[in-house]
Order: sequence, then structure tokens, then C-alpha cells
Amino acid sequence: MGTVVVIAVVWGCAAALAAGVVLVRARRPRVQTFDSAALEERAEQLVAELWDSRAAASAAAATSGAAPARETTNETPAPSAATDPVEDVPPPPAAQPGPPAPDEAGPDEAGPDESGETPPEQPGGRLAAELTYTPELASSLDPDEVLDRILDAVMSMGGVDAALIAIGDESHDRVTRATGLSDDEIERTLLQLPRHPDLRALEVVYRYRLDDVDQSVPLPRAALTVTLRADGEPIGSLAAISRSSRTALSEVALEGLARRAGPAISNALRYTEARAHAELDSLTGLHNRRLFYEFLGREIARAQRYERYVSVIVFDLDDFKRINDRLGHLGGDAVLAEVADRVRAVVRATDIPCRVGGDEFAVILPESARDDAELLADRIALAIRAQKIDKVGSLKISAGVAELRAGDSAADLFERADHALLRAKNTGKSRIVAS
Repeated sequence: MGTVVVIAVVWGCAAALAAGVVLVRARRPRVQTFDSAALEERAEQLVAELWDSRAAASAAAATSGAAPARETTNETPAPSAATDPVEDVPPPPAAQPGPPAPDEAGPDEAGPDESGETPPEQPGGRLAAELTYTPELASSLDPDEVLDRILDAVMSMGGVDAALIAIGDESHDRVTRATGLSDDEIERTLLQLPRHPDLRALEVVYRYRLDDVDQSVPLPRAALTVTLRADGEPIGSLAAISRSSRTALSEVALEGLARRAGPAISNALRYTEARAHAELDSLTGLHNRRLFYEFLGREIARAQRYERYVSVIVFDLDDFKRINDRLGHLGGDAVLAEVADRVRAVVRATDIPCRVGGDEFAVILPESARDDAELLADRIALAIRAQKIDKVGSLKISAGVAELRAGDSAADLFERADHALLRAKNTGKSRIVAS
């Protein structure tokens, strides 16, 4: 497989790209070449030095009458002059030239040079092995926290000035999270990776028209993007960006991180989706009864601590049983879903609409007194009856309203609003009663 070079030229304004060079590299096994004559000469030299050192050790032992000290090596110990019979052992044949042993450093790997010093490690080289084992990424099921940890890990790599995560693609709701990039730079550096099973990385080099570049602002100069996968399927991309053209970004380190990041992101997203389904009413999409009491308890505690108001509206549909008997349960479900949509359209952003059972709904109003709750109940009733529903006609509701009192619990407040609803039903329906 070869190297594909894609060159894109974009003419823009003061800080726009002039040209970007994208390299898509499909890796193949590295082929190393060796100088056979040099290797053979070096092997003969090492063999000669070995036999010279053994001969010197034997001579010293014969002079002192003691056996020479044995070195701790992988070689077979030399025979003792005092106790072991000495045989004439022919020298071993010269070593044949060949590739270096697996534990020897190749031309592209770190190892001692001719001066005996180890060259400096490439950026991200040591980090590659560590990022392959990062269990802390999977220790949280909060998607925001997982994404932040991944971005922090990318930023800790050598030469990285910014990081970008993209989940999903252009055909779906894509989620992006970045650090070290402005909103404009995110749009420029965001790439859609080709869906190819053998694609490992996408390298990007940014080139700018000098006349159009503000030299005081360091712009992205290079980027390395790898695919995020979960269960063998691509779920997004992870990019490391450098603002220096002289920095070599570590593909090994970024790939090692991506192998851990993909499953961690997928697990967090699945957990969040499952929790949302458990907390929302499946028919209407409103919060369910359990969440209603949880939110109401939280708002009551806050109101009691800071001496604020909290009110509750409880309402249901008048004569809903007739609708169910005439249209069937599927038709009744459609009516409830339509009512929920109309409620969402009129409540404030701070209000919390819920379905507490059957055709009964409730709305929590933080920072609102009873008068405010009565006004909102009127708007809800108007929104529900304003537009007729096919085969049903106009819908009407009865509602009860209650305001928090000193010493109220969540059950107390809801019970007073529910009793107000019963009074509205018993006094003719299609009305609002305050407690």
C-alpha cells in the first residue's frame, strides 16, 4: 500500500487557510537495510576481543595458581586450570551477518549512539505505553467528565498545543469538545475521517499566505487525527494540534489513547441514554413521577434555606375516560402526547413539567408564589383547549394550585395541590382552585 497525498487550497481573508496538505498514510511493515560487510567485520572483531580476554585470564590464573574469577555471563564457564582437564577447543566460526536481534535498537529506534549517550526521546514516545493503560478514563460515566479527561491526556503529550474530540458525523447530531482552540479554529480543524477499516491516522499540514496572516497570533500548523472506535465501529475522531511546524506529533501515543477513549466515551453515552429513558415518561417525554418528587424535594430544600417561594400545579383532563372509550387506548395515548407538547410550549425554562400518572400532570414552579402559579395554570388551560383535536374536539382541564408553607415536605405540598384539584372536579370541572 502506498501514500495518498490530498492537497486542498482555500483562499480566505486575514486569518484564512491558504493551503492545507493532508496526508493519509496506510502503514506497512518497516523494511530495514544493513551493510553486510560492515557487520561481518564487526563480528570478527568482537570474536577476536573475546578470545584475547580469555587467554589473558587463563595466563593470569596459571601464574597465581588459582582459578580465574568467572564472570556472570550467558557464556559457558571456562575450565579451571587446577581441576578441569584442558582441551584444545577450536575458536568458533565467525558470526554470519544478519539482521539485529529483536532487543537491539534499529535505525529508527532510540538507543546509544557512537558516543555512548542515549539520544533524547521523541515527543510522546514514553507516554505511548502509559496512555494505552489509562483506566481512569473509564472510571466515570459522565460524558462531559470523560471528554475532559481525554482532552487533558492529549494536552499532556509533547508538542501538543490544542486538542479536539468529535463524536458522531455530519449526518447525525455531532458533538465536539476542544481545548486550546477558538470556535473559528474548531470549524477549520474539524475533519470528517473517511470510513475505511485500514485508515489509522490523518496528518494535516497548514500553510498560510504570508500577506494574510496575523503574525502576532500563532495559528495551527500541524494536526494528527485518529479514529475513535467502540465495539469495532467508528464513533468519532480525536485530534492533536500543534502551533509549531517543527513539532513531530506522536502517532503511537495518540492511537494508544484513542483505543482507551473510544470504549470509555461509548459507555458514558450509553449510560446517560439509559438513565434518561428511566427518568422520562416514555409516552410524553416529560419527567416521570419519581423525578417529580425528587425535583420537588430539592426545590423545597432550596426555598426553605434561602426563604424563597415554590408552587405546584396539578391538573388532569376532564372526561378523559370517554376519550379512551371512544378512541381506544392508542388514541388516548396520542391525546396525552399532544397535551404534553402544548404544556412544554407555555411553561418557562425554569419550570419542571411532569406526568405523575394516567392523565394527571404536575408542574413545579421554582421562585414562584401562588398567584404566579394560577396565571401559568390559566395559560396551560388556554393552550390545551385553543386548538381542537381530530375526533376529540376541544380539551378542557381542571387544576389545583398550592404554595409552599413553613414545614411542608414534598408529599405535603403535592397533597394540598391534589386536594385543590379534587375540589375543582367536584365543583363543576374546567376550573382552577388554589389551596
